[in-house]
Amino acid sequence: MKVKPWQTIQDVKTTLDEEFAPKGFELLIEHEKLVSDSPGKRDRRLFCRGQVLHDQKTVNDYDLCDGDVVYFRAKPITSPGKEPLAVSTELNIVLGASSIPPEIESAIEKTRQGLAAGMSPKLAENGLGGTYFLRDKDDRTVGVFKPEDEEAYAPNNPRGLAGRMGSRGVRGGLLSGEANVREVAAYLLDHEKFANVPATVRVEFSHPSFGVAPKIGSFQEFKPHDDEAGDVSASLFTVEGAHRIAIMDMRLLNTDRNEENLLVKRCQKIFDLIPIDHGCSLPDSFEVNWHDWTWLSWKQMKVPLSAQDKEYIARMDADKDADLLSEELNIRWRCLLVLRVATRFLQKGAAADLTLYEIASLMSRDQPDKPSALEIVFAQAKTLAEKKRFGGTGKRRRSPPVSPNIATPLKLGGTTLRRSASALSLDEEAFRLPPRRDGDRVVWDDFWGLDDLGSPSEKELYDEVFFKYLDALITILISRNSTLKLKALALSKLRV
Repeated sequence: MKVKPWQTIQDVKTTLDEEFAPKGFELLIEHEKLVSDSPGKRDRRLFCRGQVLHDQKTVNDYDLCDGDVVYFRAKPITSPGKEPLAVSTELNIVLGASSIPPEIESAIEKTRQGLAAGMSPKLAENGLGGTYFLRDKDDRTVGVFKPEDEEAYAPNNPRGLAGRMGSRGVRGGLLSGEANVREVAAYLLDHEKFANVPATVRVEFSHPSFGVAPKIGSFQEFKPHDDEAGDVSASLFTVEGAHRIAIMDMRLLNTDRNEENLLVKRCQKIFDLIPIDHGCSLPDSFEVNWHDWTWLSWKQMKVPLSAQDKEYIARMDADKDADLLSEELNIRWRCLLVLRVATRFLQKGAAADLTLYEIASLMSRDQPDKPSALEIVFAQAKTLAEKKRFGGTGKRRRSPPVSPNIATPLKLGGTTLRRSASALSLDEEAFRLPPRRDGDRVVWDDFWGLDDLGSPSEKELYDEVFFKYLDALITILISRNSTLKLKALALSKLRV
C-alpha cells in the first residue's frame, strides 16, 4: 500500500478499511460512515517500532520510510446505546524488526495461562510508576509489565504523580512515557547477554482491571533471585560481574543504578548480579552524578579491565546500535547521540588502560552543579564543529571552559581553546544558552543547546567533523589524566 508523507494516520486507517471492506462496500463516499456504519465496527490500531501510531499524526511525523513494517490490529467495539462488550484479556507482543526471544515466548505463554486461571496483574508496592507482576497458573511470578501511561508524570500514574504524556520525568533528560522503551533498549543492547539483562519486549495488554482501553508497555521476564545488592556486601561480587554492570551503565549513561535495582542470585559461593529497571537510561543530556552509579564506590572498579572485557568494549559499534534502536523503537535522536558519545568515551578510556573507576569519574559529576569532563569535552567539540560549519566563533554560545586539571590551553589542529572569564569556576552557567520565553514562563535550556524537538540543522551538526574534534579532545583528556596518574604514582614511591 502506498501512502504520502503528509497523510495522517487516520487517512491510512481509512485506506485500510477500504482495502478490507466487503466487496461493494468500499464505494461509499463518506469515509467515516465506512467505519461507523459498518456491521463489524472495529477499533483499529497501527503499530510501528513498538509504539501506537496516533490518528492526528502524519506519516512524516513518525519518520516512516519504505520497508518499515507497520502492524494493523482491529477488534470489535459497540455503537452508542448498545450494551458494551466485556473487556477481553489479551497479551500481545508489539513487534519490531527483530525476532522474539525464546525466554519471552515462554514467559508470555505462562502469563496467558495464569490470566486464564484468574491471576490478575498485581501492582507492586514500591516505585514511582505502575509496575505489575504477572503470574502463571500456579501463582508464580513470571513477568513484569510496565505500562507507558502509568509512568511518573504520565496521565494514569497510580502513585499520585499524574501529568501530561511527554512531560519531563523524575530524572533529567527523559520524558514521561519513555522509561518502558528504555527497558527494551537496554535488553537489545546487551549483546551476547554480557550484563545479564532479562529479556524484554514491548506488548499490548488488555485486562478488565485496566479499563476499556488496552495498555502499551514493556514486558520483562521475571528473574528469580535471593537478594538485592544492598542486602549483601559488595565485596562478595566478582570483579567480572561488577565490571559488566558498570560497562553497560556507562555506555547507556544510566542515571539510576542503585542497590535496589541490582538483583543477586546465589549460586553456591558465587553471587551473580541481575540488572533491572533501566528506565533512566539513554537520556538526552550527559548529566550524571557520581552517586547515580552505586558501583562507583566498589573496590572492583579500581581493578584493571580484563582482556576479554577490553575486547568486548572495542567491538561495540555505537552507530550500528543506534540504527538498531531506530528500527525497533521510537527513541529521540538526541538520546541516540548520547549513546554514540558515551560509547566512544568508554572505548577510548579502556584502550588507554584506564580503570572503570577512572573512566566513570571523568563521565560523572563530583558536584551536582559542576559539569563533568565528558560534558566539557562535548561542549568544546560542538563549539569547534559550529565554528567550522558556520564560521566565526560558533553558534549562539560562549566558548566552553577547558577540561578540569588542565593548566594550559589545548591546541587542536592549529586551533587554540582559550579560557573565558566564566571558565575559571567551571560553573554550569558558562554553558547555558540565554533564556527563552514560553508564554509567561522563562525557560532555560540545557547548556549544550537542548530543544524539545531539535531542528535538522542541529542534527546535521554532529557529523564526521564533530566526531573528529570529539575524538581528539577525549584523547587529550585521557592522555593528561594518565600523565597525572603516573606523576602521582612516582610521588608515592618517593615518599616510601
